Amino acid sequence: MSFDGSRRFRVRYDTPVFNGFSASVSYGQEVLSSGNDNDYTDVGTRYVQDYGDYSVDARLGYSFRDTSNDLVMGSAAVLHQPTGLNLAVSAGRKVAGDADYAYIKAGITRDYIAAGETSFSVDYYDGNDFVVAGSSTSSVGVAVVQRLDAYNTELYATHRSYDFDDASASYQDLDVTFVGARWEF
Repeated sequence: MSFDGSRRFRVRYDTPVFNGFSASVSYGQEVLSSGNDNDYTDVGTRYVQDYGDYSVDARLGYSFRDTSNDLVMGSAAVLHQPTGLNLAVSAGRKVAGDADYAYIKAGITRDYIAAGETSFSVDYYDGNDFVVAGSSTSSVGVAVVQRLDAYNTELYATHRSYDFDDASASYQDLDVTFVGARWEF
């Protein structure tokens, strides 16, 4: 079970923003998989607003699917602009079933060095019934991102621990470390 939005052929309409609120609706069909002509309709609302030193961004979406795997998902993030402290949460659920997830991420972004902003974060994810009924998944991660403004580049490093459990087998936990760079041109 994936809560990731589809990349199917679709049309989409976004409303103008009114007092921080906007909405969107899309309709599409599966065109990349032969023998699959399922229809997909998504609706969503967004709210983006500043309250003094705080920036708020919240979203709520519902995905209608021919396969009766309808999904509801939401997220909210808050940034305290003077300190760079930020918090994001998200959750989603398969409407007809038990698959669900919750995610929380806390971080700080500051100008520690002249080259550009530095961001640190820690996050936690918990999910249920993604691979098989009765399974549970979780992960914990830490990350650092350093902007290099003069080169339009971000350097990043992250470490994440994964855990998967179900009633049918025993699995080892997994630790993954990534380092890399992203150059914008």
